[in-house]
Amino acid sequence: MPTFEIFPGPPDTPSNFSVQYLTSSLISLQWRCMWCNGYEQTVKVRLVDITTNTELGTQYSLLIWRCYNLKNSTLFQRNIQPERSYEASIWSTNPYGSSDVVKLIITTPKPVKFIVSPSNILIEEKEATINFLILDSNLTLVRLNVTCCVEVTAGCSKKSYILSSTDIQIQYDNLPTGTEYVFDFIVFDTDGYTYEYNLAVVKSVRVSTVPSAEEGGSTTDTSKAALVKTVKRTLVNSLCRLKYFIEKYTQTL
Repeated sequence: MPTFEIFPGPPDTPSNFSVQYLTSSLISLQWRCMWCNGYEQTVKVRLVDITTNTELGTQYSLLIWRCYNLKNSTLFQRNIQPERSYEASIWSTNPYGSSDVVKLIITTPKPVKFIVSPSNILIEEKEATINFLILDSNLTLVRLNVTCCVEVTAGCSKKSYILSSTDIQIQYDNLPTGTEYVFDFIVFDTDGYTYEYNLAVVKSVRVSTVPSAEEGGSTTDTSKAALVKTVKRTLVNSLCRLKYFIEKYTQTL
């Protein structure tokens, strides 16, 4: 029966060092530990701001020898700035020495923008049509959580959506009973099990269903109110689409 002998020495360099997830305010790195060569190893991951040559932190992972080829991750989320370059480095040590150092250059993206206002939300009976823009996102799909609360009673409901990069409208049905509403929006990304990161948050968008004078506030003039709502809906949708294409075109210049 063959036998194996381990000659004590420095650990091997961690492999597959790469970006797991990246936003304008956090950097998640992934890597796999390699042979420890006879002793527990400590994997070190360091992040440096290239512009200022400032070390933002070094994180340590003490690993037993059975960790070989297991996937690990390291998260940095303090003092991370948008559109900035960072140098990440990784190496492993044990009492016999240190592995080689592997480095990685990372540039954070622009912050994702979620644009919505009270004038972009139209409520008819128990349904809200919400027009919005998502800008500076490099993701094909994003998630959106919307919470709607009645301002007086605080009765709330919540809905979740999966949006493509070109979506600019959602329907929110079964609104809580009321006339004064407050909407909260959270745009986030997740793979469903290893990470979930917020990309943009908009809070306290207030919308009233009480008709204003120009919308035909008289209860005897329902046909005029309905016409005004239809025209307003059409104008808001058209303006949102126009604004979306203007923003997208501007980003390509």
